[in-house]
Amino acid sequence: MTLGTGELRDMVRVLREISGRAADLLVEQLHQPRDIEYKGEVDLVTDVDTRAEELITRHLKKNFPDCTLVAEESGLHKEGSPTRIYIDPIDGTTNYAHKHPAFAVSIGVEHEGALIAGVIRAPMLGLDMWSYRGGGVWDDDVRCRVSNTDCLDRALITTGFPYDRRSVDDDNTAELRAVMKRAQGIRRCGSAAVDLCLVAKGVYDGFWECRLKPWDVAAGALFVAEAGGVVTDYFEGDLNLSAPWILATNGRIHAELSGLLARARAARRHGDELA
Repeated sequence: MTLGTGELRDMVRVLREISGRAADLLVEQLHQPRDIEYKGEVDLVTDVDTRAEELITRHLKKNFPDCTLVAEESGLHKEGSPTRIYIDPIDGTTNYAHKHPAFAVSIGVEHEGALIAGVIRAPMLGLDMWSYRGGGVWDDDVRCRVSNTDCLDRALITTGFPYDRRSVDDDNTAELRAVMKRAQGIRRCGSAAVDLCLVAKGVYDGFWECRLKPWDVAAGALFVAEAGGVVTDYFEGDLNLSAPWILATNGRIHAELSGLLARARAARRHGDELA
């Protein structure tokens, strides 16, 4: 598989077509009765997740037969390729099940450890975002840039909470309290893909979340980087795509937000040790 600019552009064109078909299915089925199963206490999956993933994987196998596919619901398809395509048929499934508009189809591509392409469709929010490495990030035909906010006191930040939050103490609430006291505002929309899109578009100034999955962040992390932002783990190390603890910002507040998260986590651990 070649990875020149022309090939990446062609790949994104196909990914946009596939994500558009999946997004149409989500909209068509949004107000229909749902079959819902639970993968955990609060982690659910609907029949539309399965249908959308089957649609996406079928078209990806046809168009990119040599790639490994890693899908949220059906797992790994065809091991051994240096190119992996991560598929989240509905990022924000709880939102979708409740008919909340913040949900998205997310497809991200990694080649030999580097993110190279991605698409995210959030149809009820009007987002049709796409990117390939070195080509910037776009919402349809409008190029996106991160914000210019240069201090946390004036920043609008977004976050989320892990699905195992009922059973673990490391549930992001210590970090939330610390950032809430410092930032201008905090939002929580329930979709990491949408959060990362809005950082790339300059709506949010930063986003952090723990214990995500690669399909949650593969496309959106590329978007933020291509929009001029910075993406790391909480402590400004490289993002580990296989077990993401992600911090994505406009770059101007990155060190400040990272330091605040580190102090909040240290204080929580110290409190646990004293308890």
